[in-house]
Amino acid sequence: MRRLVTLVSAIVLVESTFFSVLAPLLPHYEEEFGLTPSALGVLSGVYAAGALAGAIPSGLLAVRLGVKPTVLAGLAIIVGTSVAFGFAETAWVLYAARFGQGVGSALAWTGGLAWLIAASPRERRGELIGIAMGAAVAGALLGPVLGGAASLTSPAAAFSVVKGASIVRVHEVQPTVRVVRMTEAILGRRPPAVFATITLPLTLPGIGAGAALVFLACMKELPATLLLRPTGMDTLATKLWSHTAVAEYAAAAPYAALLVGLAAAPTWMLAVRTGALNSGRLT
Repeated sequence: MRRLVTLVSAIVLVESTFFSVLAPLLPHYEEEFGLTPSALGVLSGVYAAGALAGAIPSGLLAVRLGVKPTVLAGLAIIVGTSVAFGFAETAWVLYAARFGQGVGSALAWTGGLAWLIAASPRERRGELIGIAMGAAVAGALLGPVLGGAASLTSPAAAFSVVKGASIVRVHEVQPTVRVVRMTEAILGRRPPAVFATITLPLTLPGIGAGAALVFLACMKELPATLLLRPTGMDTLATKLWSHTAVAEYAAAAPYAALLVGLAAAPTWMLAVRTGALNSGRLT
């Protein structure tokens, strides 16, 4: 179990690092490729578009082929696209590589977390997922460091380190059972019918939880908003920051309260869904 937790933590660490690496590099790419602020915004958002495009296919791949092939495919895509991103000589290669990184991240996250959940005892799942999430946070903090190093040296040299960081040994843990194929054999249904009646209802709660977490992250995001927002546009995070920066705490209070209120609803739904309230883990 310790080896698997280390593996999944390494996977999400690498993915989170290359998710957050871009911000320090935006001035570099603006100067090198002559990108406009709108083009820089597209470059920042295309990673999320790739993750969205790969979300449902990654779940189907994990069910069909197992979590191990899904993880390996995700890591291979992240490695290839990250190196391509570092050596890119045109803006279109940047966009394509960044989109590919998003697709690879969806495969790596889906396969890694599904692997961890399937192999861990029920009473330890929260603890082990928390360890993996801690590694993801560490990767998010490491990403700007790598991006800063790339802007000072060269993106090609800095991004090449992902080759070594992403090559990990995956063995001694069997992939999960191919549930969909078993269901097809038992019920005699075609794959589209199995997907509509079984796979989709089982995955919708996870998709909703992921959407809630992404909504929370976007709502409170400040650095990327300050870098990429159109002139004159404000969000709750920027209004809160602008008032607290000059010690106008009374003026900042409504925005802080609204952020807390908006965060409370999805947090409550996730807690109810996971049974955290009934088990007393939040008390």
